[in-house]
Amino acid sequence: WLAAALAAVLLAGLTVAWAAGTGSSIVDNLDSEELEYAGRWSHTEWSDSGYYAGYVSAAGEDGASVALTFQGTNVELYGLKNSSGAECEIEIDGAAAGSASFYADTVQKQAKIFASETLAPGEHTIKVIKKADGASEKKILVDFFRYISSDGGQAGTTGNENGLLTY
Repeated sequence: WLAAALAAVLLAGLTVAWAAGTGSSIVDNLDSEELEYAGRWSHTEWSDSGYYAGYVSAAGEDGASVALTFQGTNVELYGLKNSSGAECEIEIDGAAAGSASFYADTVQKQAKIFASETLAPGEHTIKVIKKADGASEKKILVDFFRYISSDGGQAGTTGNENGLLTY
């Protein structure tokens, strides 16, 4: 029951402690103040409740990217996995941090796509880049990022409720 309660709190957009003295923040895919998109993206509202804040952002263009700069020690990327999911490269602070896949035989909403290694406390930037595959029907499908703050206190939560969407 504890895991279900924690998931419900996270989905409600509240800050939850991952470890004593640290907080986690969620940045959803429509937060124009914290995310930097490059290339062609679509931001689609879904009527079901399987996506954080009801939206998923998709890019089929080779090299399309989204970046988040945050103060923290860990970062995770969540998205939609399905049969049209593409491969992506992940960079942290401009260096290769690995690759990840949005592909799955069956639909997986709010799937963990990537989790960083522990980073030094401070400012970091994660960048997700669609691998060149020449197939625009294959997409990276971003739902939200979650990171652990490095200030030792509870981090704030950001969503798309501010209405400041500029793409």
